Amino acid sequence: ECEVGNYMDLATQECKLCDVGRFNTMVGAESYADCTVCPKFSTTVAAGSSSVEQCICPAESFRDTNGEECQRIPGSYMLQDGPDAPKCDKCTQGRYRIEIGARTVTECLACPLYSDTVGGGKSAFEDCICPELSTLDPEGLECQCDAGYYMDPDTDVCLGCPQGRFRSEIGGVNYISCTECPPDSTTAADNYAPTTRTDCLCDEFAVFQQVTMD
Repeated sequence: ECEVGNYMDLATQECKLCDVGRFNTMVGAESYADCTVCPKFSTTVAAGSSSVEQCICPAESFRDTNGEECQRIPGSYMLQDGPDAPKCDKCTQGRYRIEIGARTVTECLACPLYSDTVGGGKSAFEDCICPELSTLDPEGLECQCDAGYYMDPDTDVCLGCPQGRFRSEIGGVNYISCTECPPDSTTAADNYAPTTRTDCLCDEFAVFQQVTMD
């Protein structure tokens, strides 16, 4: 009879080791089919394994409660393609994963629009950080710049409305969302984030015209 970790090769009538990634717990295995495949995403270090405990999960992962597959910790997913697969990989920057068991990077959820994470491997929605001078909208869908600012869609940074424009509400996107001042008026050069129409000042010529007409 073949020992544990082995099986009887019916063609040669010789005992052979179960392949890497399989194990056999019983004496007298009669065929290769008696070598059990390791739980999904796990493998053995060498041929001839005799216990499921010799099936090792990739680093930073663990076998699920049913013993059926290896699962990655929150903030990551199981990479299934490539020369090093299977292996655990972190959710990419700008994504997060609260639960265990993600199998693809798409199961890592994208952060709200204009927000980002500091590096990868994040496991909570709170790891998504809005840019400076902005806050998350009540629905949790996007970051909105403060009044007087607009979101630059190229850099995801809140910038002050340019001279000659103002914005009284939050959530401006692109500088054209800042309202133009009335004709012959502009905002002060040192007023970086004008928020109301009263920030628009008449130019000297317009003031002079108003004075002489009075």
